[in-house]
Amino acid sequence: MGKSKISRRQFVGKTALGIGCLAAGSTSKLFADESSSVVPVLQNVWKQAKAYTKEFAEAMPDEKYGFKPTEEVFSFAEQLLHLAGGNYWFFATIKGEKSPKSEEEFKSEGKSKKDVIKIIEESFAFGDEVVGGLTDDLAKKEITMGKNKLIVWKVLLFCVDHITHHRGQMVVYLRLNGIKPPQYRSGFFG
Repeated sequence: MGKSKISRRQFVGKTALGIGCLAAGSTSKLFADESSSVVPVLQNVWKQAKAYTKEFAEAMPDEKYGFKPTEEVFSFAEQLLHLAGGNYWFFATIKGEKSPKSEEEFKSEGKSKKDVIKIIEESFAFGDEVVGGLTDDLAKKEITMGKNKLIVWKVLLFCVDHITHHRGQMVVYLRLNGIKPPQYRSGFFG
């Protein structure tokens, strides 16, 4: 049998169609019933964000927590501490309270890997208070965030997006130190 030739345009088109079909099939469960509660999805996304972030924190050796790819960016420890400060801010906002901790309290100088992991775990525990008690009514509640009005579930996704952003930066930090980052996984499925 001879080899079949298809143009690059045909290949790209067929590949895109195939990926689109796979994506549609994979996401159909997520969007199958618009009347179902968003709460279990948000709780699972939060649970996965916590576990996945802790894997990143554990992956970097203690002696590399001060590593910076360039001078003007956060160190690895500062990425995690900034993320923790964000968790406190987002969830205090949802609770309608002043944040009990500020990012300034988490200066990285002199902090070990163990210290930093404890701080991020505590920040996630602060979020657990909200996420664990999440109801559809609370998820749909409008709150004030700075000068903006947002719905709680959007604030929660904003928080997870912030975590993902900094974890994505940490992929580079790990790779530059010859460390394979934890395998990606999403909290949207399973």
